[in-house]
Amino acid sequence: MVDFDISESLYGERPQLDTPIQDGDLIKIYPILPTTQNIVYLEGHVKRPGGYEFKKGMKLLDLIPSFDELLPEPYLDHAEITRLIPPDFHPETISFNLGRLLKGDLSQNIELKEYDTVTVYSRDTLQEVPQVTIGGEVQRPGKYRLLENMRVKDLIYKAGNLKRSAYLPEAEITRLIKTEKTVLSKMIHINLGEALKENDKYNILLKEDDYVFVRRIPEWYTEKTCTIKGEVNFPGEYSISRGERLSSALERAGGFTEYAYLKGAFFTRESARRAQQERLKGFIDRLEADILRAQIKLAEGSLSEDAAKAAKQSLTAKRELVRKTKASQATGRVVIVLDSLDKFKGSKYDLELEDGDTLTIPPVPGTVNVMGSVYNPTSIVYTQGKRVDFYLNKVGGPTPDAEKGEMYIVKADGSIISKTQKGKFGILWDAEENRWVSGGFMSARIEPGDSILVPSKVTRFVWKREIKDWTTILYQLAITAGTIAVLY
Repeated sequence: MVDFDISESLYGERPQLDTPIQDGDLIKIYPILPTTQNIVYLEGHVKRPGGYEFKKGMKLLDLIPSFDELLPEPYLDHAEITRLIPPDFHPETISFNLGRLLKGDLSQNIELKEYDTVTVYSRDTLQEVPQVTIGGEVQRPGKYRLLENMRVKDLIYKAGNLKRSAYLPEAEITRLIKTEKTVLSKMIHINLGEALKENDKYNILLKEDDYVFVRRIPEWYTEKTCTIKGEVNFPGEYSISRGERLSSALERAGGFTEYAYLKGAFFTRESARRAQQERLKGFIDRLEADILRAQIKLAEGSLSEDAAKAAKQSLTAKRELVRKTKASQATGRVVIVLDSLDKFKGSKYDLELEDGDTLTIPPVPGTVNVMGSVYNPTSIVYTQGKRVDFYLNKVGGPTPDAEKGEMYIVKADGSIISKTQKGKFGILWDAEENRWVSGGFMSARIEPGDSILVPSKVTRFVWKREIKDWTTILYQLAITAGTIAVLY
C-alpha cells in the first residue's frame, strides 16, 4: 500500500502522477470530510434560521442584534444555547433572558463558541395562551384568546355578535381571583346595551379566564314545533308557544275530518322515547346479567340433572329474547284518549306541547290483529260487536303451548288489557260501555286496530319471573303492535 499526495503544492508544483501501475492495482481517492467549521446555528422562532459564520469573540447580540430578527410574539423570558463540550462533544444547555438581552442587559450577552446552537421559542410554546370565554345568546359561544386591552364589546364581536334573543339590560361576568392557596370567584353585572355603546363603566377591560354570560330574553320561545298528521283538515308542522296545549294545535289544524279514527290516535314525544329506551336498555342489561349467572351455575355443575336441563332451556329462550329485544326500538308513544274538540279541551289528555311532539290520526282501520301462539297468526276483518273469543276462533284458537292465562290486548290507542285483570269471578269492567261484562277477558270488546297477543308457555323456573318482567315492560312502554310482532 502506497500513499500519494495529488494536491498542488504551495509553489504550484504538479503532483507526482508518473508512478507506474500494474494489473490488479486498486486506486482509491477519499472525499473531503463533511465537517463544517467556523459556524454557529440560529433556530426556532426567528425569521432566518440556519447556520452563520462564527468569528472569534462573537456574542449573542452579533447573532440577534434586535427584535427585527424574530417572528411575532417570541417568548422573551427564556432562550437557550446548546453547546458541544470537548473532548467527547456532549451537549450542555446555557439559558439566557432574550428580553433583557434585547433591552441592552450586557450580562445576558454571552460569548458564543464554535458549533453553538441558539434556540428562540414562540410565546405559545412555553406559555399558556390567555383566554376568555363567552356563552349564552351569541352566535359562536366558546373560548377566545385574550388580547391586550380587550373589552366586552370586542369579545362579543369576536363571538359573531349577539343573537336576537339576547337580554341587553344585564349580562354577567365571572372573574377568578387567584391567591396563594386558592381561587375565588367574583360576579360582575353589566348593562350589555351600554357596553355596546362603548360606555367604559360597562364596557370593561377583560382579564384572563373571565367568563361572560349573555342571558336570553325571558319567555323567548322560537323554533319549537309540533306535527299533526293524518285525518285533520290541515295536516302539517306548526310552531308552538310556551304553554300551548294539544287542543290548540288541533284547532289550528282545522279539527278532525269525518274519517278520523280518534281511538287509534298515535302521539309520540322525544323525551318519552328517551326514557322508554333507557328502561328497555336496563331490562336487557338485567337479562344479560341473569344469563351470565346461569352460565356460571351450569359450569360449576351444582344443579341437578332436571334443573340443569331446565336452566339450559331458559338460557336459550333468554338469549333469543335479548336478540329480539335489541332489534326493537322504543317509539316514545304516550297513550292519549281523543274526543271531539269541545270535550277534549281541558281534559287530562290535553297535554302541554313540547318541541318535536307528533300526533298521527289514522282513518278507521278494517282489521284486528291476532298474534303469538295461535294456529294462524294474522289480521282478521273487523266485525262490529265481536269480542276476544270470536277473533281467537277465527285463527284456530290457542296452540297447546299457549300461555292462556297471560293473554292480553293492545288497544289501538296503546293501552293494555290483560287476562289477569278479569277479576276473581270472571267479570270485567268495560270502561267504554261503563258497565260490568260477564265472561271476563274472553268477553272483552274488540275495536278496529286492536291486537290480541297470546304468549307461549315457558319453562317454570327463573324464566317464568323474567317473562312477567318483560310483559310489564310492554305495558309501561305501550309498545305498538308492529314492535310486538318483532318479538313474537
